[in-house]
Amino acid sequence: MYFLLIVLLSILIGNTIFMSQENLPTKLYNVGLSYKKADVQVRGAFSVTKENQKLLLVEAKRRGIEGIFVLSTCNRTEITGFAKHPFELISLLIKYSKGSVEEFINVSNVYKNNDAVSHLFNIATGLDSQILGDYEIVGQLRESFKLAKKMGTTNAYLERLMNLVLQASKDVKNNTKLSSGTTSVSYAAIQYIIDTVENCNDKKVLIYGFGEIGKNTCKNVLEYTSNKNITLINRTLDKVVDFSNNTKFDESTRLAVDYSKLKKFNIIKPTLKRYLAGRVKTQFRRIDADEFTVAVLLPVQRFKKASASEVYADSRKMI
Repeated sequence: MYFLLIVLLSILIGNTIFMSQENLPTKLYNVGLSYKKADVQVRGAFSVTKENQKLLLVEAKRRGIEGIFVLSTCNRTEITGFAKHPFELISLLIKYSKGSVEEFINVSNVYKNNDAVSHLFNIATGLDSQILGDYEIVGQLRESFKLAKKMGTTNAYLERLMNLVLQASKDVKNNTKLSSGTTSVSYAAIQYIIDTVENCNDKKVLIYGFGEIGKNTCKNVLEYTSNKNITLINRTLDKVVDFSNNTKFDESTRLAVDYSKLKKFNIIKPTLKRYLAGRVKTQFRRIDADEFTVAVLLPVQRFKKASASEVYADSRKMI
């Protein structure tokens, strides 16, 4: 009799300990890393591109994860969502970034239920920012959730939670002095230059990289200084052109394109031409910033001593 009871008890305990994940209740988790524990190199490794964010959300949906969104910025990468175990979310982050499990263990944060909710509020109100009161994260948070909603990976709980988080952010900004000082890295950088660099308006400004911080830094240069001698360096042309068309760049703005770098990209080779100066009939016309995208589509070339096809043939050989 005692033997039978022990066997039954062992089976019961065993089933409890080794209960399959399907039977576990889902909980709200926030998993990720930030500037607090991870240096810029590690944060870069765990950065998730917009394209990979979409793929991650698609796979999460296929796995049956209901309610999930991804936030990836220069200072943090986090996944917030419902799961039976945090590793469900961690495995997605590892798969769609260049980071490893070993690195993640050393620098990660894992929040559950109420702690996860509190963490989102801290982020949105600027309490968890590198510079206290930084509200750049609010727009990034909103865009991340907007993408998840578009991909169909949000639920009613996350919708309500995000509305409350954004409302809290707005209330803190409007009703406290938390944002009255330096409230972003990009703003702090420009204020430091103004305070410490003599004749900063006469200096050449180089902004390397055109993510959110690069954009905001450029905007702050334009807004808080009278310096217009700005050079932007970025891997893709579209971001720079779009920005220049929607910002107060004036007639002195130039779009400098390095031919030696552009010709390496096969996708744009057909649009590249390298004319011999001796065959150009007219003077080059200056194109202002707001005309960049239109100008590249207009066939306005004129040549002398050779037809257009001959000049194109010469250019093709040089490319």
